[in-house]
Amino acid sequence: MPNMILLPRAAEELKIPFVASGGMADARSLVAALAMGAAGMTMGTRFIATKEAPVHDNVKKKAIVAASELDTRLGTCVRFGTLNRVLKNAGVERLLDIERERGSKLKIEDIHDEVAGGLSQGDDRWATMDAGAWSCGMVVGLIHDIPTVKELIDRIMVGAERIILARLTGFLDAESKVPEGRLKSFASTQSPRWKTMPTYFCTTLEGRLTAEQKRKMAGEITRVHCEVTGAPSFFAQVIFQEVRPGDYFIGGAPLKHDQLFV
Repeated sequence: MPNMILLPRAAEELKIPFVASGGMADARSLVAALAMGAAGMTMGTRFIATKEAPVHDNVKKKAIVAASELDTRLGTCVRFGTLNRVLKNAGVERLLDIERERGSKLKIEDIHDEVAGGLSQGDDRWATMDAGAWSCGMVVGLIHDIPTVKELIDRIMVGAERIILARLTGFLDAESKVPEGRLKSFASTQSPRWKTMPTYFCTTLEGRLTAEQKRKMAGEITRVHCEVTGAPSFFAQVIFQEVRPGDYFIGGAPLKHDQLFV
């Protein structure tokens, strides 16, 4: 059952948070999973193509990064009650030949060498990537680099926020209206502490804050907002506004250089 059906159905039936799995690789995956009711996502193949993954570099570079969504296949180990998706290679073809040849007489010992894994990173058989069968999802078509785990997670979170703020909210305009009945129905399903996406405006005089100070302030404002409301981080946006001296007044007095308003 594809995720486009499975996740919404899970959201309808489950009373506990759940995560999306299968085909998850980037910010688009996360936003789609959230939109269909999941609380997050898990990734398998995507994490193999990270610098920290304890697998041979050829697996990351020559196999995963170089592969497309058309370079995997289903069908191995069906005889033993499992249906695996694997990356196509000579090892998989040997495995399938053995399965066809042995038929109903197939024993796990017949294919053990092709599916056992366990090759050390220094094994010469990794040079051709044909040592045997190993699991790999069609998501390889979305994997194009080998970042660190931190770089990957940061990229996904920042990208998800950009998609939500820059793309999805862009489909709404000031005149967009939702029928009152539907709005109330939607609101009743949300946490009472975060039914809307707030915007925090930080106003200072020009040059008052450095880029690093803005970054830290935005992070702290977001942290506090999430802590108080329970909302995900992308439900809070922070915008810095700088004004020229003499252009901002509080109580009839001009804004002082050391004042900051949020």
